[in-house]
Amino acid sequence: MAVRVRFAPSPTGHLHLGGFRTALLNYLFARKHQGSFLLRVEDTDQARTVPGAMEQLEDDLNWLGLKPDESPRQGGKYGPYIQSQRLGLYQKFQEKLIESSAAYECFCTEKRLDLIRKEAVRAKAKPGYDNKCRDLTRNEVIQKKALGERYVVRLKLDHSPVEFNDALYGNITLIDKHDPVMVKSDGFPTYHFANVIDDRLMEITHVLRGLEWQISTGIHIQLYRAFQWQPPKFAHLPVLLNKDGAKLSKRHADISISNYKSDGCAPLVLANFVTKSGGGFYHNVDKLFTLEELSKEFDLRNLNSNPCRLDFNLLEELKRRYIHMEIDQNFEGILRDLQSKYPSVKENYLRRILSWCKPRINSIKELDSMYYLWAPPNNISSLKTPKVYLEYFRNSDLEVKKFIATHEISKKHFSQDLRTILCGLEKGPPVQEVVELLGPDEVKSRIDLAISKL
Repeated sequence: MAVRVRFAPSPTGHLHLGGFRTALLNYLFARKHQGSFLLRVEDTDQARTVPGAMEQLEDDLNWLGLKPDESPRQGGKYGPYIQSQRLGLYQKFQEKLIESSAAYECFCTEKRLDLIRKEAVRAKAKPGYDNKCRDLTRNEVIQKKALGERYVVRLKLDHSPVEFNDALYGNITLIDKHDPVMVKSDGFPTYHFANVIDDRLMEITHVLRGLEWQISTGIHIQLYRAFQWQPPKFAHLPVLLNKDGAKLSKRHADISISNYKSDGCAPLVLANFVTKSGGGFYHNVDKLFTLEELSKEFDLRNLNSNPCRLDFNLLEELKRRYIHMEIDQNFEGILRDLQSKYPSVKENYLRRILSWCKPRINSIKELDSMYYLWAPPNNISSLKTPKVYLEYFRNSDLEVKKFIATHEISKKHFSQDLRTILCGLEKGPPVQEVVELLGPDEVKSRIDLAISKL
């Protein structure tokens, strides 16, 4: 059977590094095995669905280079790929479960369930449903429905150990004693129910998902058994930790893909960043791998099973390495982009900027924030160096060290003042480098402007 994997996020917020890592490993696994990579949107929790998040998810995946073979936008023969558009399918399978006595209607109120939870907390026990409605007769169910009582549908577990093999964690044994909800009172399926049905109908062969779902796999396997289906192979991916050891969260806006995109970070940098954290690849050399190279290198068996703390210093290093490579390989293309953005700037000056900035920036976009490259600063109010020395320097050969030595003036004050005049910065690049970058005409022009303002 051909390999088919899926990335199935909920549209409840931005895609962040944790979700990206899950999507990326699914994509690489599919490409390594000449299989298919699907995007399925799990929006059955309508209350938490964020408008526009679904479209943004697919936009982010496309920008990252992980274009799905099948998706809400791409389509495919296993669609629809949005769970809220598959409610009719879930209804049919709900009826099959009840007819086979593998599931039952539960009429317990929220008030009763809340009391059960509080009692479990007082007894220091694991909160869970007490299976009260499990043995209701069909006549009792019919009567309750006739009275208009609201109900959910629960899976009737056999409460015995469930064993399965996790590709990363080996043999796992789980026991679930509380019958879980499969269909909510509003008719929408829970994650467990829709997830299993969709994976089966979409012929998913391997489920690569976050470790937080491993504990639910016993329920999923029992649901597969209830339908007499063969479950897919499971691999639960280790947790990604922030630099402070906390789990990555959608609430951390600074790790969202859209944030990295707006900052000018390249997709290839992000792919190498998350794949260099956590294993799974034979070579961990100081190189930026393409997605094709990563797919060939990827081996699920080599992933670390321990939580992986992301090294954000590595991210900065990868950014620098990428921009070095990009400027070397695409110098003329970047130059043309700068010319279209700054049409009044001379080409020779733009060439100097590109060569000079190569070891200093992490993305081309940073050039936009380096205002002194494009215009003289306007925040000069006072200087410590007498104005006459600035006039002398303006008419010299513009060699900073030589000028300071010749006139026996304060190196610190003169360098700071000249940097302020040229860049508008108290701290920044070496002054002589800025002088050479701007060129004599621009340096003299900025000194004249500063003197006129003083």
